[in-house]
Amino acid sequence: EGLRLAAELLDGKDSAGASQAVWALAQNGTAEARRLLERALDSKDPAVRSSAISALVQNPDDRSTDTLLRLSKDADPSVRAMALSSLGQIGSDRAQQAIIDATRNGKPEDRVAAISGLAGMDDARASQQLASLMRDSDPQVAQAAIANAYNGGPEVDQTLTQLVTDPNTAENLKAAAASQLRQRGTDLDDATEAIVTKLAGAAYGGYGYGGYYPRGEIVD
Repeated sequence: EGLRLAAELLDGKDSAGASQAVWALAQNGTAEARRLLERALDSKDPAVRSSAISALVQNPDDRSTDTLLRLSKDADPSVRAMALSSLGQIGSDRAQQAIIDATRNGKPEDRVAAISGLAGMDDARASQQLASLMRDSDPQVAQAAIANAYNGGPEVDQTLTQLVTDPNTAENLKAAAASQLRQRGTDLDDATEAIVTKLAGAAYGGYGYGGYYPRGEIVD
């Protein structure tokens, strides 16, 4: 009865109800529920397709990479964004390479979505790509790379440091890089520490704890 109701919701015009049905189906685990989830991936409603992508990555199978790659070309930008950001959670070599490739080409909003997928990858290439993208010519892309670099490796620290010390770096990117350095608890030389303190506030709790006093805050 529950599966029948879910099927009716997916075929109806109630977007919220159909999205709720998708999440219920994801918890069901039966072959019929999986079939209905696959139908939801082709729904005419972008919100339902996005919900189905989120459900798909909770229990991916061998076809999940192909499905996400197909939906990363969807006509709706929100669906493309969901598919691109979800690819990093799949773990297959093809999915990881696809997310790296997607950060290099395409519309800025799609590249930004792909960058969020990099953060979920356990792959040294993701860290290297994030470091490279921090200097991208598109400011949206560079900002997204900085914001998603919290799990990056030493190359990320190196590029963040270069950004805050480079007088040609845009002020918003410089401030974002300084904040990321603070959150990462990066060990800085005295000159860089002075710049980061000015931009993001003084560190507290010792390096490695990610704490800092925001600029202008008075501490007793």
